Amino acid sequence: MENLAYNVKRLKAALGEQVRLMPVVKADAYGHGAVAVSKVFERCGAMGLAVAKVAEGVELRKAGIKLPIFVVEYLLPEESDRVAEYDLIPVVHSVELLRNLALKGRSRQKKMKIQVRVDTGSGNMGLPPGEVQSLLREVKKLPWLELEGLFTHLTAAYDCEKALVAEQLDLFEKTVRLAEKEGLQVPLVHAASSPAILCFPETHFNLVRPGTLLYGFPSLENQQERGYRPVLQLKARISQIKKIKAGVKTVGYDYRVKASSSKSLAVIPLGYGDAFFLLGSRGGDVLIGGQRAPIFGHPCMAHFQADVTHIPGIQTGDEVVIFGQQGSETIPAEEVAEKAGIGTLNCESVCFLSSGIPRIYFDEKPDEKGMKPACCWEEKGNGSKW
Repeated sequence: MENLAYNVKRLKAALGEQVRLMPVVKADAYGHGAVAVSKVFERCGAMGLAVAKVAEGVELRKAGIKLPIFVVEYLLPEESDRVAEYDLIPVVHSVELLRNLALKGRSRQKKMKIQVRVDTGSGNMGLPPGEVQSLLREVKKLPWLELEGLFTHLTAAYDCEKALVAEQLDLFEKTVRLAEKEGLQVPLVHAASSPAILCFPETHFNLVRPGTLLYGFPSLENQQERGYRPVLQLKARISQIKKIKAGVKTVGYDYRVKASSSKSLAVIPLGYGDAFFLLGSRGGDVLIGGQRAPIFGHPCMAHFQADVTHIPGIQTGDEVVIFGQQGSETIPAEEVAEKAGIGTLNCESVCFLSSGIPRIYFDEKPDEKGMKPACCWEEKGNGSKW
């Protein structure tokens, strides 16, 4: 977790003291493990965390996370009880939901904090500025509600479309001013996810929502080197080494590959049931013995094979790196994403990994022999330590 803490420190220094961090930990923190990652963010001074679903926020609360947790996607009315019970900060989009949450606050004799998401051009989430104003007027009538923040999502920032970002930003700022005219204080104003953080400092306001940036993924095409470090590596171990003769066809679910010559194949117990991107990994490589080994044939649900004919001394149990570093060789996540047909700008998708894959967390780097330091720990997919 050293690289994650480093990335947080680097970003905080770049933003300055007036801009706070709300790291995004949705989708199990992009496969890194939301609970473990959130504990690092908590230690590093994040002001809050962003999740997509109420269930994700509940998981963090049950794990002991104390930071404010913002649910940035919509919730269903029946989820109001859990929002109140676990002290989550939801997005509101209707008068019905406002009143429902106000009732929960009154029953607990505690104000319910809420956020409003402004649709400034994405067309999929949030309320248009005119509807926001009418909703805010309803907020003023409900004393058990407290407006915690206004936010938007600058979709134009992903393509660095300066004119469109300016348009979105103008709409958003006008909406913030409308809230102030209604006599409502807005403690948190946020618009910038990772691309906007990097390219449009005028969008930072007093809070930003970094996701891919903190995990060390490219947020933009041809992203300039910023010094942020990859956090996650995906590894497995060889479960079997087999020999096949020239002309043999390997079995796959949808097609077979005929060996052009005799080969040594390493069977690796990881498949698209564990890492869905392996479905598209024809032509990709892995690292074995410090060298690149091409994936052979089509990965199956629970295993795939790699051609190790050119690598001497390979044994069952040897380490395999799907993305990450081994010796002097590196396979970055963006290369895996490109080979899988996902695309560099969505390379975080390669980290939406099955919860069944154990996560190993290092607070320091392994030594030159690859041994774990004393301060590392492992977690199963269900979060229990072992």
